[in-house]
Amino acid sequence: MMIRRTSVGDFRQWVAVAAAAILVVLLNQAQAQVKVVVIPLGGDTVNAENIQNVVTVGKSGADFADPKAASDSINDASESNPYLIVIGPGTYDLGADNQLVMQPYVSITGSGQAITRIVGNIRSASGNLDTDCPVVIGASNTTLSHLTIENQATGSRACALLNNGSSQLVKHVSALVLGAFNSTAIGNINGSMSEY
Repeated sequence: MMIRRTSVGDFRQWVAVAAAAILVVLLNQAQAQVKVVVIPLGGDTVNAENIQNVVTVGKSGADFADPKAASDSINDASESNPYLIVIGPGTYDLGADNQLVMQPYVSITGSGQAITRIVGNIRSASGNLDTDCPVVIGASNTTLSHLTIENQATGSRACALLNNGSSQLVKHVSALVLGAFNSTAIGNINGSMSEY
C-alpha cells in the first residue's frame, strides 16, 4: 500500500470538488425546476467585471451600503440600458429625511421579504397622501420585489410605498406603517401598480 502526502491546498480542492459533485447529484434528483441566479457581491475571489448594470447593496462587500445611494448613483438608465439593484440581507434605515425614489428602468430586488428591510421614519407635513410621506416612491417601467418596506413614523399620514402617476410592478413586497394614524401601506395616485 502506498501512502501519498497531500498539501492543505490539495485537500481543500478535493473537498470543493466533492461538494460540487454532491450538489450536482442532489440538484439532478430535485423534483421542482428552480432557476438560481447568483449575483456576486464582490470580494477578492469574484471577478464581476463582466456583469453590467447590476448594482449591489449589502452590509459588506457590495457596491454600496445604502439602497438610496445605489439608486442615486445611476444616471444613464433607459429602455435600452436598464439596471438592477440587488439588496442583500439586512435592515437598511433611511432615517427621517431620506426617501428611496426609484428611477424609470431601474428595478430593485431584495433577498426576501423576511430578510431584506428598507426602513424609514417619514410622515406627510400636509397630512395628505402625497410624495412627502412614503419611504419608497415607485417609478414607471420598474419592478420592486422580494423585500419589506417599513415606515415607523408617528403622527398623521405616513406611507410605505407610493406610486404617483407611474406604472410599476410589485412582487413579493410587504409594506408596513407602524406608528402613524391615517396611514397607507401602499398608495397609488393616478398610476397603475400591478402585483403578482
